[in-house]
Amino acid sequence: MNHKRAILLIALVISVFLVHQNVRFLFLNSATALDVAAYHLEEFVPSKTPHTSSKAGMAACLMVRDDNLLLPEWIAYHFTTLPLNDLVVAADLGSTQDVSLITKKYESLLNITVWNASDFVLRFGEIPVPLNDTNHHYLHRQRAFISSCAEYFKHLNKTWVAFVDTDEYITINRSEIRNASKDQAVMKRRRAALQHSPKTVWEALHVAHQISPLLPCHGMPRLLYGSLENVTCGNDQSVKDMFHQYDFPYVPTTIRYVQHARKGAFYPSKWGKVLVDVSRLSWDSLGQKPKSSHRPFQECPKPFFGFDESILQVNHYLGSWECYSARSDARRSRLAFEERAYFSDGVSCDDHLWEWFTRFLDRVGSIGRARDLLSVDF
Repeated sequence: MNHKRAILLIALVISVFLVHQNVRFLFLNSATALDVAAYHLEEFVPSKTPHTSSKAGMAACLMVRDDNLLLPEWIAYHFTTLPLNDLVVAADLGSTQDVSLITKKYESLLNITVWNASDFVLRFGEIPVPLNDTNHHYLHRQRAFISSCAEYFKHLNKTWVAFVDTDEYITINRSEIRNASKDQAVMKRRRAALQHSPKTVWEALHVAHQISPLLPCHGMPRLLYGSLENVTCGNDQSVKDMFHQYDFPYVPTTIRYVQHARKGAFYPSKWGKVLVDVSRLSWDSLGQKPKSSHRPFQECPKPFFGFDESILQVNHYLGSWECYSARSDARRSRLAFEERAYFSDGVSCDDHLWEWFTRFLDRVGSIGRARDLLSVDF
């Protein structure tokens, strides 16, 4: 009897060892440039310790409407890649989902403040009447939020603040400079410095600023990623299989889709977005009604930015039809989705576009915790 128990115990130890080695093998082979720690499969228990903000990080203003399907990945990604230390999430009018179901899980990792529409919507007074255009009302609320949130972070002595949406992801623009305009010499020096060393957007801003001072409002071109999945890059399939193997709720959008529209073309990517150093903008500027989310303040450049003009870019993911149509937005029709779903003028197979996840695992410390943080709650 004791002999049988000894055999069973040895078998159990060997099984645990093989599972651990398999997990480590998958991640190390999916991110060869990273020294990924050994991850564990324990369940996530939320920490009660509040997050302490670091100066070496960034802030973001995010207005949402029934975006709980997108919010977990958006926070996880930017927590890792900016890194995001401070976030204001504003639930727009008409939201039916409880944003706090997502944000409370991240409270030990970064400072998150949740606003309701009543916290900002009347900043510039009542919406003029008679105007029954739903989009006009939305843009009014969006501009009021941008101004209120920018002032909020200036009061907190923050510097760089991101103004993007839940389907938009900021990344370092590492593509080569091909044009020869008057500012390209400086940009070439910046881009050369960004090829390998910076892992985060914060580091990239610091490196670029050391070469030549950045303006307080930095424009970022957008690049639309469609919904096609008929191209596989390198280790992509093994990475995707890992998410299924360890019961993740989904394959992250930033890893699932790699096919995009043509870089530099206005359509369908359209206007870019901005990072703003609110510490260098005047109170008067922040108090003005923003022109748009693409050019919110007078210090910001024109809203269409070339890829040769910025050290950063915003990847705009259309996602699946289920994800796209989940938001209660009359503009999100099947026709509007299909008009942008099938672009495949380029494919991004660069490791830095998905290596964020292995760094995210490194920061949170376990597969179980990562799985819980990326789970979707309504």
